Amino acid sequence: MRAGASGAREAGFTARAATVADAAELGRIHVQIWRDTYRGLMSDTVLDELDPVDRGERWAQILAGRLLPRGAHEPALTRVAVAPSGELVGFASVGASRDDDPPTEVELWALNVVAAQHGTGVADLLVEETHGDRAASLWVAEGNGRAIAYYRRLGFEPDGTTRTDPGLGVRELRMVRVSA
Repeated sequence: MRAGASGAREAGFTARAATVADAAELGRIHVQIWRDTYRGLMSDTVLDELDPVDRGERWAQILAGRLLPRGAHEPALTRVAVAPSGELVGFASVGASRDDDPPTEVELWALNVVAAQHGTGVADLLVEETHGDRAASLWVAEGNGRAIAYYRRLGFEPDGTTRTDPGLGVRELRMVRVSA
């Protein structure tokens, strides 16, 4: 049974705006999450070459407003999930859709939670804190059954649009929620 956002709060998890001071820790957990989540879905070489320090430096640039992710025209709203211990355990970024043919104005750019916190409601807390139940779209790696099931629970459904990320070598499905 999933805990939901209220369960995460009751357990002492919080969500807050990401800051440049979080960049190094974001880099570390970003790489950890990707290695745990995408092993078998994308190239081991790509995953093994991820560098937490480089990723942290990239996060510092993004959070300082000096770097926009590929396809973005404006910064995203990024929130971090914080465990009762003070450790960062996840993050979510939401912004304007980066698609040429956006099905919605809002896109969930990223939702990542460390594996040890799956099922605690941390992801629900991040979704609630970033875009709630508004219409939105997102891209998810084909074969990531856990994520696809989670997004379906939130009302997202594949719209038939796919793409392959040339840098990552992973095929992605677009999922859309028109309204909750």
